[in-house]
Amino acid sequence: MPQPLPSNPFAKHTPEWDAYNSCLHLEALTSWSVDDLNARIADPSLEGLMLAIPPQVAGRTLGYALFYAPSDTGRACVAEEIVACTGDLDTLASLAHLYIFGLIRIFRNPKGATPTLSADQTPDPCFLWMQGHRDSLILPGDRPPSLKKKARHSLLLRDQYRCVFTGHIDRSSFDKAEQNPSVFPELAPFFVPDAPAVSGESLHNLDIAHIISQSLTDRIGGISKAAIGKLNWACSVSAILDRFSGIQIQELLGGTDLHSASNGFMASHHPHTLFNRLDFCLIPAKDAQDQIITNVYDVDYLYRRRDTTIRERVIFSERNLNGEIIPPPSPILLGLHAASARVAHMSGAAAVLGKFDGDPDTPTSRVLTQGLSMQPDPIAMHELNQALLKLGVVHKIPVHRD
Repeated sequence: MPQPLPSNPFAKHTPEWDAYNSCLHLEALTSWSVDDLNARIADPSLEGLMLAIPPQVAGRTLGYALFYAPSDTGRACVAEEIVACTGDLDTLASLAHLYIFGLIRIFRNPKGATPTLSADQTPDPCFLWMQGHRDSLILPGDRPPSLKKKARHSLLLRDQYRCVFTGHIDRSSFDKAEQNPSVFPELAPFFVPDAPAVSGESLHNLDIAHIISQSLTDRIGGISKAAIGKLNWACSVSAILDRFSGIQIQELLGGTDLHSASNGFMASHHPHTLFNRLDFCLIPAKDAQDQIITNVYDVDYLYRRRDTTIRERVIFSERNLNGEIIPPPSPILLGLHAASARVAHMSGAAAVLGKFDGDPDTPTSRVLTQGLSMQPDPIAMHELNQALLKLGVVHKIPVHRD
């Protein structure tokens, strides 16, 4: 639930203090000036895009990003960026836009089936264009499939063929273990004589839940010409994330491959969806002496009440596979996910992204599923236009694939 920014928590006469005051000022504005912003959008096809982010949401996005930055280095970078834009609403709006689409979005990946059209439906040309350009919209990390297959094998081993949130067993691994238990020592106890039966409810189709779930090589469009000059450091999603985190993310991942073991874990569909929607995050667990317990995390709900099907505490571990260490999920990446989730929900940025991603129950999604008739729903048409704007926000950069 969006919340107003609290009073300035930073020491007076510091860059952080000055930057946060700019955020408070921005939050207090009731609306943007169309003359100030709309006339200066860099790409005419994106006219009005930044106007979809109210100044209140923009101010809170930057303010909470400053507040929840995961390190002093990252916080100093955020403060520097805000101070450099102070007094220029156009550039401040663009900076908030970059944080929403270039930072929060890469941790947010709502799931949904790709719609198909029946023969008797008449799709709009825009929908046909989207279908024709599908390859340019696919997450680069999904290719080549061999990378994901290798990662899945490694993470199933590391996570003992179970969902880290529920303990559900991977169905395909269980079926294979039933034929050859010795190859799956973690599952072998289920097949010894007199072993208790495993109910069907305990078996689920598991998949990799990525912490960073969108491409790091994307470029974010939709900011003004004036802002492009001031924010030239934001050449890619990776650069934006580096500034916020205070580290080189690609060094941590070993490149741009999102299937790194440090960036994922095995999960069943329901908790996987909630995690990728930023409905909850994982925060380091602490012992009785208030010390962080390594690789142990508490589930912290940000958007909904506690889900009783999900464990309150998650425990990760590493795995030695023939001398190769499969590391646990990175605490740095989990911390960035948690920070982005908090900024998203407390600022209202999650709702902005929801409009562009499309909720399965909105008229837009029904239009894409059913095709556009001769008399389309006007609300759906408006929402579809918003979705098409999204295509101009994120520019895919071709990456070399072996």
